[in-house]
Amino acid sequence: MISRLHHIYILAICEPMIGFKNINYYKRIIGFHEATSNLNSKIWLFWMDETKGSFIILHPQFLHVQFTSPILYAFGTFVYAHCQRQLQLNLWESLSMIVRNMIAL
Repeated sequence: MISRLHHIYILAICEPMIGFKNINYYKRIIGFHEATSNLNSKIWLFWMDETKGSFIILHPQFLHVQFTSPILYAFGTFVYAHCQRQLQLNLWESLSMIVRNMIAL
């Protein structure tokens, strides 16, 4: 399994071109324990049991997640930007808000 072979604990796939109903099948095939997607299934996120993923923001264009494990404490923001400029502006506003909140921590 790719996750164990290459010691991958977190994996994000953008625009999988496969329906969300298949995410659990692919989770097993590539060797992960947990899986989810953003609101419109354009970003699939996989992680191992050793890592706990806490979702802070689920957005149509990104996922913002806090990961914790015995060896890790990190935040991850996984982005799949829309091609329409107006929708990209919404994305940048939301990402700027995350930055401001992270600085305040």
